[in-house]
Amino acid sequence: MEAKNNRDGTQQNRPPVLFEILIQEQFCDLEVSSIVTTLLQANRTCKEAQFVWKFLSDHLGLVTGQAGMISHAERAVLDHSLPDYLLIVGGDKVDPTGWLRRLRAMLCLWWTAVLLSDVATAYIKTLKVSESRLATKWNDVSVLSERGYFPYLRLH
Repeated sequence: MEAKNNRDGTQQNRPPVLFEILIQEQFCDLEVSSIVTTLLQANRTCKEAQFVWKFLSDHLGLVTGQAGMISHAERAVLDHSLPDYLLIVGGDKVDPTGWLRRLRAMLCLWWTAVLLSDVATAYIKTLKVSESRLATKWNDVSVLSERGYFPYLRLH
């Protein structure tokens, strides 16, 4: 890894933290914009850029969000070059086959992965376990309750 310089010209001491933002067609624009804005602001408050990110998807190229946001994404390779943090964005067309194996690779290493909105719901449906502590977005609680017994699924 090349040595990078801070804004003031001094040498950066450690590599930045890598976030992968995994998106699929019809991803939630608000979630993506919130993540990127937060990372941008965090970098602005630090002496050196601490956070970098890249977009991944099921396929290489342009991916369009629900409200028309377009992002260029690299193709996600199952368990290759895993990031420090994996953020999987929800949307209208959530397909677990596109991100489930990469998520499992992260979890096997005890690395952090965050499932947002519709992705959390899809994961709960795929997982089919009821004794885990689970969280999902408020409007999916009733749907999941009808599908099975989830005693730890709460609406807060």
